[in-house]
Amino acid sequence: MEEAAELVDRVAHSKPLLQFTSCCPAWVKFVETFRPELIPHIWTAKSPVGMQGPTVKA
Repeated sequence: MEEAAELVDRVAHSKPLLQFTSCCPAWVKFVETFRPELIPHIWTAKSPVGMQGPTVKA
């Protein structure tokens, strides 16, 4: 749902539409280190494990 909401926001505000998943922390680290020009194309939603932590904790 978070990614769908972000897509609607990107379309509405003419932001970059080619998107890459942010579910893998290693992928995000790779992009940050070796391809920083792609950072605007990464979803801002947390990984499934990152979202599950607070749910389990509560």
